[in-house]
Amino acid sequence: MRQGCAPTWTVQLPRPQSRSLSAVDAGATPAQCLHILFYALGAVVPPLRAVDSGTEPHPMLLDGCYEYIDLLQDSSLVLEPLPFHITSQKDVYSGRLDGCNVVVKSWRGMATCSSMRRAFIKRLRRELEMWQRATEFHPNIAPFLGLAPVGQLGSVPALVLARYGDGNARDYLDRRNLTTRERASESLQIAAGVADALCYLHSRSPPLVHGSIRGSNVLISSTGEPLLTDLGMRNLPYPTDLTMMNSRQSLNDVRWMAPELVDGSSVGANDSHESEDGTEKEEHAYPITPGSDLYSFGMTMLELITGKDPFHERRHAIAVLLDMTRGVRPARPSLADGGISDGLWVIMTSCWKQDPAERPDAATVYALRFCPGFVENDHYMCAAEESRKHE
Repeated sequence: MRQGCAPTWTVQLPRPQSRSLSAVDAGATPAQCLHILFYALGAVVPPLRAVDSGTEPHPMLLDGCYEYIDLLQDSSLVLEPLPFHITSQKDVYSGRLDGCNVVVKSWRGMATCSSMRRAFIKRLRRELEMWQRATEFHPNIAPFLGLAPVGQLGSVPALVLARYGDGNARDYLDRRNLTTRERASESLQIAAGVADALCYLHSRSPPLVHGSIRGSNVLISSTGEPLLTDLGMRNLPYPTDLTMMNSRQSLNDVRWMAPELVDGSSVGANDSHESEDGTEKEEHAYPITPGSDLYSFGMTMLELITGKDPFHERRHAIAVLLDMTRGVRPARPSLADGGISDGLWVIMTSCWKQDPAERPDAATVYALRFCPGFVENDHYMCAAEESRKHE
């Protein structure tokens, strides 16, 4: 991240009459239509663009929140008017920064109180500092460009990342016309890079935990290398008004989550929270651990190889939750669905153990990847290939 004093920004917002904008006429995607609906209801204000003007301070500067963070400076950041993706806590925009394509992830929180916002930003900076250090020591961890004070009154700063032309791992594999064996082989290479990154993260003292491993959080570089992104973003202390608790996307996340995260049976990293008197107190946060990362890693392997979400046969997230707590795991894909080699299936099912202590660590998973027969010369994969040929 670039160092120095925070710049002052002017954020140009749409005029009030733009609330009547026709999403169809604008050619908006379904996600953008949803965002327009939220905006029309006064729930979200989409930042159209941010201009480094040097005249008007951002509202959060006046609130003193930027003492905790480093901001992009001497840069011109321009955003698309509507997000291309919406999650339970963020709106994700395409943009341009100094002539380069970027992705800007803007957290919500118009009405968040000052103390909660400070706690969020303080924790955000701590997680970003760990993420920044990790990028300096491991090639399979995606760098980020910094934070930018983009957003509506009372919002938290937006995270700016480089945009990769090949997108995330799931989309990268889906776009290509690969045979069953080719997809399995490339998925294994991607998974090996992720496992290598986890080896580094989990070997730190204390261990660094990602918290949200899935295909969409693995980017593909211009050279085809997998890059793990959004490190530590899962364990931020989200205020209630930053989250759409009942959103489909939020519920769908459980497909990659370890069962102990759902029932709260494990105790993970502590989270800091600022009390009313301004002192910091510790609370148990989202109980992510290296073991929960490995569970998600196993589900991500399944996702990449099959091109389908884990538990894809379960339409509703509540059914997935019930399966998880009962120890039910995804069935081995049929030959028609591509199949999975015997060796890979052993790794996946080991990662899905109900007891986190019984799951392998990242180093073990990475080492097993070199065992012969995991993809090549596997009778199950050969049968799957023949099944595809006769479809």
